[in-house]
Amino acid sequence: MDYEFRNSQEAFENALNLGKFTDDSEDGRQYVGGWMYMYSLANTDYFKNINDRKYLTVEYKSISIPR
Repeated sequence: MDYEFRNSQEAFENALNLGKFTDDSEDGRQYVGGWMYMYSLANTDYFKNINDRKYLTVEYKSISIPR
Protein backbone atom coordinates (compact mmCIF):
# COMPACT_ATOMS: atom_id res chain seq x y z
CA MET A 1 0.00 0.00 0.00
CA ASP A 2 1.21 3.45 -0.87
CA TYR A 3 -0.06 5.85 1.73
CA GLU A 4 -0.34 9.51 0.80
CA PHE A 5 -0.17 12.48 3.10
CA ARG A 6 -2.12 15.29 1.55
CA ASN A 7 -2.74 18.72 3.00
CA SER A 8 -4.68 17.99 6.22
CA GLN A 9 -6.57 21.30 6.01
CA GLU A 10 -7.92 20.28 2.59
CA ALA A 11 -8.87 16.86 3.95
CA PHE A 12 -10.80 18.40 6.86
CA GLU A 13 -12.49 20.97 4.60
CA ASN A 14 -13.62 18.18 2.27
CA ALA A 15 -15.04 16.18 5.19
CA LEU A 16 -16.86 19.27 6.52
CA ASN A 17 -18.29 20.06 3.07
CA LEU A 18 -19.56 16.49 2.73
CA GLY A 19 -21.24 16.65 6.15
CA LYS A 20 -19.02 14.00 7.75
CA PHE A 21 -17.93 16.47 10.45
CA THR A 22 -19.42 19.57 11.98
CA ASP A 23 -17.76 22.65 13.42
CA ASP A 24 -20.30 22.79 16.28
CA SER A 25 -18.63 21.59 19.48
CA GLU A 26 -22.04 20.48 20.83
CA ASP A 27 -22.32 17.74 18.18
CA GLY A 28 -20.33 15.17 20.12
CA ARG A 29 -18.56 12.55 18.04
CA GLN A 30 -19.05 14.42 14.74
CA TYR A 31 -17.30 17.56 16.01
CA VAL A 32 -14.28 18.16 13.81
CA GLY A 33 -12.12 19.05 16.81
CA GLY A 34 -12.31 15.44 18.01
CA TRP A 35 -10.54 13.99 14.97
CA MET A 36 -7.00 13.62 13.65
CA TYR A 37 -6.11 13.30 9.98
CA MET A 38 -3.97 10.18 9.65
CA TYR A 39 -3.31 9.51 5.93
CA SER A 40 -4.93 9.05 2.51
CA LEU A 41 -5.13 5.96 0.34
CA ALA A 42 -6.90 5.43 -3.00
CA ASN A 43 -8.78 8.77 -2.94
CA THR A 44 -9.91 8.18 0.64
CA ASP A 45 -8.89 10.20 3.68
CA TYR A 46 -8.56 8.39 7.01
CA PHE A 47 -9.35 10.18 10.25
CA LYS A 48 -9.01 8.81 13.79
CA ASN A 49 -11.19 9.91 16.71
CA ILE A 50 -9.12 11.18 19.63
CA ASN A 51 -11.42 9.63 22.24
CA ASP A 52 -12.40 6.18 21.01
CA ARG A 53 -9.58 5.70 18.44
CA LYS A 54 -12.05 4.52 15.78
CA TYR A 55 -11.47 5.47 12.17
CA LEU A 56 -13.71 7.34 9.74
CA THR A 57 -13.08 7.31 6.00
CA VAL A 58 -14.03 10.13 3.64
CA GLU A 59 -13.70 9.91 -0.13
CA TYR A 60 -12.31 12.77 -2.15
CA LYS A 61 -11.85 13.46 -5.82
CA SER A 62 -8.34 14.17 -6.97
CA ILE A 63 -7.98 16.84 -9.60
CA SER A 64 -5.55 16.09 -12.38
CA ILE A 65 -4.09 19.06 -14.19
CA PRO A 66 -3.43 18.45 -17.89
CA ARG A 67 0.12 19.16 -19.02
